[in-house]
Amino acid sequence: MKRIERTIHGQVRVFGILFLAGAVLMTAAGCEPLRKKFVRKKKADQSQREELQPILDPIDYPDQMATPAELYRQHFAFWQVWSRDLLTDLEEGASDKRILFALAKVRVEVEEMGKLLTGSKQQSLARLGEQLAGVENDLKFSSAVRGRETIKRELESIGRAVREGFRFADVENSLAAASPKSP
Repeated sequence: MKRIERTIHGQVRVFGILFLAGAVLMTAAGCEPLRKKFVRKKKADQSQREELQPILDPIDYPDQMATPAELYRQHFAFWQVWSRDLLTDLEEGASDKRILFALAKVRVEVEEMGKLLTGSKQQSLARLGEQLAGVENDLKFSSAVRGRETIKRELESIGRAVREGFRFADVENSLAAASPKSP
């Protein structure tokens, strides 16, 4: 029994010595690549950096001019997308914040389309914009008070009126003559 304890004790002692020897060798050899990762290098002189940077002359590009027809088509396309998103949000029961955001985008596009029109078409589109403002006011009430289906039907009616009366072919003759700058 004592003999077994001595051999086990001897083996533990040998493993301990080997472990300590390995640890000493590892620290003595060092981990220079590892140390380099964590040592901050000194920055080059500021004067040398400034000398190397080229000075570029800025290039002034002319403002892109878009015709009223192009702008109207663009705003009409954006209106179609935002209107479709708004109706989808209403059907899916999206948050009020998301619905109001989409409605605001629809109103902006209708207003921008109206700025490009003249005469009776501009006035008709302005009335539709006022109806959209009324819908926005209805949406600001508590969801328990308002009816989403009623609002959805009203938005579909406004959308139908815009699609049927304000396509580019319908308003081509009512476009403003001045060419505003594109955004």
